[in-house]
Amino acid sequence: MMFQKILVPLDGSSEAEGILPYVSRIAVGLEASVVLLSVMDRDGLGMSGSQRSTLFARAELEVRNRLHNASHRLRGRAVRTEEVVVTGRAEEEVTAVAERLGCDLIAMSTHGRSVLGKGILGSVTDRVIHTATVPMLTVAQDKTRTYRGQDMLATQVIVPLDGSRLAESALPYVRDLAGKLSWQVALVRVVRPMRFLWVGDFTSGMSEDHDLLESEAKDYLRTVAESLREDGLAVEWQVLFGHPTTTILDLVRKIPHNIVALSTQGRSGFRRWFIGSLAETLVRSSGASVLMVPSSERIEQAVDNA
Repeated sequence: MMFQKILVPLDGSSEAEGILPYVSRIAVGLEASVVLLSVMDRDGLGMSGSQRSTLFARAELEVRNRLHNASHRLRGRAVRTEEVVVTGRAEEEVTAVAERLGCDLIAMSTHGRSVLGKGILGSVTDRVIHTATVPMLTVAQDKTRTYRGQDMLATQVIVPLDGSRLAESALPYVRDLAGKLSWQVALVRVVRPMRFLWVGDFTSGMSEDHDLLESEAKDYLRTVAESLREDGLAVEWQVLFGHPTTTILDLVRKIPHNIVALSTQGRSGFRRWFIGSLAETLVRSSGASVLMVPSSERIEQAVDNA
């Protein structure tokens, strides 16, 4: 089983808690437990001495009550939960708690603020995305508002591939999630159109090279799709043409009820499409749910720096 314990950072806002229906659906399908985390920042209270201590004690009680209520809702859906409150900087504590408790997925809303600190939007989410050594699921605020309290959250997982092994590192997670959550799989690869070179009054066409790239992309996706179908998954694939990031972004926006799964690093040989930048664009601009799988290189680097 890929995911056994899911960490969900909450900041006391209803926006941050909007991710809980997603987490509930995944946790039930995978039989995983959920750790609900709140990080309290003493310095963020802007006071000193006894006033800060009193305010902090009240805020901590409120945080624990809110976590308990969220935990109660999840348990009502047969999800095993754990509640954790720590003090410190949110962007540091999220990854530290995930490592300490053995969480193998971090699920965060991309919006949420509270009087306790900076919340989990902006720099905090960015930092976790760039430092986490376990997969991370982000859900946009608009989507959490749309599906709050509903069961139908995602029906299809879109997997952008560029032909590299790093990009393919998301596929084992796709196999597990799609199989257990009954998601359809949509594989996509983008071919950048060949530009024409003008030499005097002559046009040097590159149609043959373009056709070769398209043919290679189709063969590649067909092979990957056949491998996934052997596991009983419903798989479709398509080759698109254009700039990789904008083309994938347009596709994601057109398909409702989707989740995008991709490696946070990866590049192909010809045009060097960096999947890391695509992941960042999807999180910031697509409004989609995005599952990011850190490359083995990042994990090895984190181990070396520990």
